[in-house]
Amino acid sequence: MMKKLMRKVVRAAHERLAGEFVGNSLGLSLLLTETYGQPRLIDVPEGMRVLVLAPHMDDEILGCGGTLRKHVRAGAGVTAVYMTDGRRGDPELNAARLPEAIRRERERHLVETRKEESRRAARVIGIERLVFLDQPDGALAVTPGVVTALADVLGTVRPDLVYLPFLTERHRDHWETGSVFLEAARRCAGRLEGLRCCGYEVWSPLLANILVDIGTVLEEKQLAIQQFRSQLRHLDYLSCILGLAAYRSIEHLGGRGHAEAFFMTSLARYDQLHRYLAAWPRSGPMNPDVNE
Repeated sequence: MMKKLMRKVVRAAHERLAGEFVGNSLGLSLLLTETYGQPRLIDVPEGMRVLVLAPHMDDEILGCGGTLRKHVRAGAGVTAVYMTDGRRGDPELNAARLPEAIRRERERHLVETRKEESRRAARVIGIERLVFLDQPDGALAVTPGVVTALADVLGTVRPDLVYLPFLTERHRDHWETGSVFLEAARRCAGRLEGLRCCGYEVWSPLLANILVDIGTVLEEKQLAIQQFRSQLRHLDYLSCILGLAAYRSIEHLGGRGHAEAFFMTSLARYDQLHRYLAAWPRSGPMNPDVNE
């Protein structure tokens, strides 16, 4: 009772003092730190039917490519679902003043390029099935069509483990990937018993509760990242992601290795977190124009 009262008081104070400009970080901290402890170092999460949701072609490798490779080595089947078509992944094209027909043609070429890059990266990691939902890059939303499409994938794969961008990711498409997933999961009620969710990080470091040592598969992750040449032209993802993985080794590996960090929980708990955070005011619209 006291905990509920304190939460109401803090929420009221936050909304009064911070308004829409601070966002939901305080609410997230209150909720997650109730049960938060030192993250556990594990070899790989349990799961033989693994599904990874990528807002854009490359997020699956940047966020959890090493762990996916370890799943494959352990004999698991991995399916990747790409939520958007990736047409906004060239900042130079986005900024150029072009006739609409020329813009559409260049965007179409970029979409095909990024799909082929994801296929090459998937071969490196061993991802066996790729599904492209082709939603508009930078404008992913919960619509009947995309929810139905993802529900069909869930019903076919029947995953016991799902990787998706964690709730704190600052890119709009990353947040909406979770929204679409949870709506699709509700349509599959009763068919996803025991499903666990692993939130991964790309743009925003998360409060991890598990770490996966990726030292034995680091070369494969590096090679997979290198397939995304269209994106590496504009941002050195390789250095940034390897730096993040090196930092993540500080807790259990003495800072001498590489690890990927996740927040793993049940589907019900992930849904609860999502509902809670969706109710908090945000610091303006999340950025849809980050180079992805």
